[in-house]
Order: sequence, then C-alpha cells, then structure tokens
Amino acid sequence: MNESQLKKFLIDSWNDEKEASMLYEQMASSETDLKKKNVYKKLAEIEKGHAELLEIEMEKLGVDTTKLKFKPRWRTRFLSLFGRIFGHTSLLRSLVRGEDEAIAGYAKHASEAIEKGLKENLSSIAIDEKSHFAVLSEMSGQFEDDPIAGERWHHGGGSIRDAIFGMNDGLLSTFSLVAGVSGAAVGNTIVLLAGVAGAIAGAISMAAGAFVSTRAEKEVMEKHLEMEKYEITAMPELEMEELALRYELKGVDPEHAREMAKQIFTDKGSALDTMAREELGFAPEELGSPLKAGITSGIFFTFGALIPIVPWIIFPGIWAFYISIIMSLGGFFFIGIGRTLATGRNPWKSGIEMFLIGTGAAIITYIIGSLVGIAI
Repeated sequence: MNESQLKKFLIDSWNDEKEASMLYEQMASSETDLKKKNVYKKLAEIEKGHAELLEIEMEKLGVDTTKLKFKPRWRTRFLSLFGRIFGHTSLLRSLVRGEDEAIAGYAKHASEAIEKGLKENLSSIAIDEKSHFAVLSEMSGQFEDDPIAGERWHHGGGSIRDAIFGMNDGLLSTFSLVAGVSGAAVGNTIVLLAGVAGAIAGAISMAAGAFVSTRAEKEVMEKHLEMEKYEITAMPELEMEELALRYELKGVDPEHAREMAKQIFTDKGSALDTMAREELGFAPEELGSPLKAGITSGIFFTFGALIPIVPWIIFPGIWAFYISIIMSLGGFFFIGIGRTLATGRNPWKSGIEMFLIGTGAAIITYIIGSLVGIAI
C-alpha cells in the first residue's frame, strides 16, 4: 500500500465517519425512547472521535486537514431523507451493513500498516466499529425473521435441524426423480434402479455438504471466538461498556447494567462465555460437530428417499406408482409439520406448503419424463 492509496483511504474513511456521525445525530434528535436516544448520541460522539483520529493520521502524511470539506454523498442524503419520512428505525439495517464494511476496511489497512501509531489507531477504530455492528444488529432486530436465531440447534451440526432437512431433501429429490422416470413409461425395475441410484448419490452429497458447511461454520465461529478473547484481554473496559449497553437495550437500568457487566468481567472465562452468547449468538462449548452433521444428514436423507422407493419394491405395476405418490405426498405433509421444530412456523401451514411443493415437483418431473419417453 503506497502513500497515495493510504491518503485516499483515510480521506474516504474520514468522510464515512462524518456521514455516520451526521446520521446518528439525526436519529438521536428524533428518537423518543431515552435509552435509544442515548445510544445514538454515544455512537455519534464515537464516530466524531474516529474522524479526529483520522485527521491526525492524515496530517502525519502531509494532508492539510483544514482544507477538507465534509460533503455527504447522495446515498447518505437519501438515507437522511428516507429516515425523516419513514422513521429512523428504517435506517438501522443499512447502517449495520455500513459498519460491517467499515470493519473490513479498517482491519485490512491496519494489518498492512507499518507505522505503529497508524496500526494502533486503525485497529482501535475497527474494534469500535465491530461493537457498533453488534449493537445496531440487536437494535435493528435483524434476527426477527428467523425465530430460532441464537438457538444452538438452528446452526449447522444441530441434530434436529440436520435430521429434518436431510429427510426433507431426500424425499423431495428422490420422489421427483422417481416421478420423472416413471413418466417415461419404463418398467418397475428401471424406476427402482434410478431411485436407488439417486438416493445413494444424494445421501453422499448431502453428508459431504453438511460436513463441509458445518466445518466451515465452526472455523468461522472459532475465529470470532479468538478475536473476542483477544478483545477481552486487550481492552476489557470497551468490551465491558459494550455488554452494559446491550443490557441497557434489554431494559436494564444503566447503573445496574454497568454493575452486572463489571461483575461478569471479574472472570475472563465468564466474560468470554457471556460475550460469545450476547454478541456472537452461541456458547463456546456448543460448536457443532462436522462429522455428526454429515452422518445425521446422510442417514436421514436416506430415510426420506426410501419413502417413494419402497412401493416399487413391494407392489407391482401401476400400484407401485399410485402408492408411491400417496406415501410421498403424505410424507411431505408430515415432514412439513416436523420442520416447524426448526422454524417455529405454524405446523399446518408448513405441512400444506410442503405438500404443494411436493405435488408441483412431481407434476413437473412426470411431464418432463413423459415428453422424453415419447421422444424416445
């Protein structure tokens, strides 16, 4: 990273911080909830402090900061107008994304910086932005659409989730395959062979996919956990303030919130466990097992795949076709109900939805199979 690139980054970041401070001040001025108003004020003050730090770094590089003119970009002006019209809560998700991008930018340039003061300042700003990201994420309710966010068995490696969705995928993919092949008017043996081959291939693919995705998720979680451990060790006061702020957002009295945070931070293990739960959404001891996820997903995929296949083993001719349809559509309905264990949705609505999805998939693949059979 050469000097001109660094100057450009610092100037752009300075403008970003000024824009963020402007929006937070605007949000604080219109907020009626006292707790949220204070949060927005604190965020605006911190962003101002970031801009001042960046000015110091720019001056070291010979930039005349007195000539810098703050000019909000069109996106910030739009957000400001949008917030005034529809309420500033509507801006939270956009601000969360902005904080996320800022973390990446500051962390990248901090790792590339050679000068100690610059590295420390950029790292400090990155950590602040990470704290802002966490607080704004909670305030925006970004997990409200997912009723089980934060519950351990929602994440990769959770046996309930892996079992239900593995069985669902096994039934859907194999039933679609069997319906398509039977639509080509081939014999029972061909349909059975196609179904078994599809079930085996699908189970292997499902198990491998679950293993890889869960391992990747676990690695990411472990990385975040290490970063959290470093922050607790390097800057306990900042992390303590963040935890207190989270408790305030949940309705705890500010003084009591700080006392609770202070008590938790008397022990580093307790602090790490609490911050992992509050900020990252999982407990350190609850990281998923990639092997368990792969095995569970593969086994239950096979169970689901057997539903449309078994009738072709037991019954002759057209009876196998009809009974396979009845068993599969019934399976879709009950798996749809079972999915509500992992989604929190209305069980009847989920069951009917899966029934319709299964019916649609069967009709489409059967028609395609029939057209292929005619062409042959």
